[in-house]
Amino acid sequence: WYGIDTSADGTKVIAADQSGYIYISTDSGATWNPQTGNGITYTGWYAAVDVTPDGTKFAAASASGYIYYSSNGGTSWTQLTNAGSRNWYGIVLSDDGVNMTASSDGVFTSTDSGANWLRRSGPVGQWLDVATSSDGQKILSTCNGCIPQLSSNGGVSWTALNDLGPLGWRSFTVSPDGMHLGAASPDGPIFTS
Repeated sequence: WYGIDTSADGTKVIAADQSGYIYISTDSGATWNPQTGNGITYTGWYAAVDVTPDGTKFAAASASGYIYYSSNGGTSWTQLTNAGSRNWYGIVLSDDGVNMTASSDGVFTSTDSGANWLRRSGPVGQWLDVATSSDGQKILSTCNGCIPQLSSNGGVSWTALNDLGPLGWRSFTVSPDGMHLGAASPDGPIFTS
């Protein structure tokens, strides 16, 4: 398994398996429905998935293709072609599913449910995991071998978190209000603020 996320009440769950398929559960994981034939395609593997707190909107980022978005609980999916076919490694939805942040060969944001995307500034490289506040304004991410970067304005500008150093950071979290951050590295400590 490469990714998993749950709705706030835990009843809606999205997961990506290592063979390249997306599964959704609407009963807290008791049963699973593979997402095939409803607009989402097999692409090799999905590196990241996300679901809104109310469980109505889902996103899946392919490590060898496109981002897919469902606004109806997984009944149907839309391939977000305007984001481009890339090696996507992270995807985060705002609480309402309107703002999206994704990581690939940069950080990309959308403020219209994925219809249009902007590449944001920051270090050049393969960006890995990405985390945001519930409104999508505070973003924490890094590129492979880089110092983690923090944006407080939806990716318009970035501040390097130099105290953390380039420790191969792979996983990030941001509290819903954007006041608390977390980062984990397989080569070092866990950071929280």
